[in-house]
Amino acid sequence: MSVRRDEPFESQPRANGSMATMLHWATAAALTLGLLGSLLPGAPGRGMAWASFGLVVAAPAVRVGWLACRWVLRRDLAFAGLAFALLSVVGVGGLLAVLVSG
Repeated sequence: MSVRRDEPFESQPRANGSMATMLHWATAAALTLGLLGSLLPGAPGRGMAWASFGLVVAAPAVRVGWLACRWVLRRDLAFAGLAFALLSVVGVGGLLAVLVSG
């Protein structure tokens, strides 16, 4: 990934366009999975609903990770550190949810 350190993110349409495209497809996939989850009976419907929920949670986390990598490449360690701290909190919360739910 080519990151220009001397230009702000707003002037880098390729990187921002890729992120916007990823979020667009994640939104469409989450909507489709959610609709299928509400229409399909039984286990397949529950599986689609959980997949939709997972995608809704994962898409922003992937975006934060993507931005963290860009911040590390630009040597903006304050923002990168905050992004990694946020991802750590989300990861620990997910791990605790899995452990508590059995």
